[in-house]
Amino acid sequence: MPMNNEERAEHAGNAMSEYLSSKGEPHDREAQDYEIADLICDLMHLADRHGFDIESIKNMAEMHYQGERNEP
Repeated sequence: MPMNNEERAEHAGNAMSEYLSSKGEPHDREAQDYEIADLICDLMHLADRHGFDIESIKNMAEMHYQGERNEP
């Protein structure tokens, strides 16, 4: 059974919690946009380290997001 957007967001929230925990940082609801941006930035560093095309990955992610965004 495919995931819905609520489940996708929950999984991403779990990943964010693990990411912050691995850095020894508490979750700060007031800085959540910064935390998400920092995770995306670090994922870009990871992609770069492994020689992946970051622009292609960002485009693919945007395409997936747009396709999933209006699902029930």
